[in-house]
Amino acid sequence: MIRERFPDRRVVVAFPPGRYAKELRQTAHAYLEIGPEKVRKSQLPDVVVTPRGHRLHRPKKWR
Repeated sequence: MIRERFPDRRVVVAFPPGRYAKELRQTAHAYLEIGPEKVRKSQLPDVVVTPRGHRLHRPKKWR
């Protein structure tokens, strides 16, 4: 749908480590896999405090 609506745009898809969607990969102009180290470095801290003081905890399995 994106390629139909914006034919002059290039579509590049980034997949997380070890995951991909075959149909999406075939439809995009290009694709890449994000490395595990890049995913680790992109995560938020273990605890994030919202402006109202609510504490959000990162799940242990994401650490």
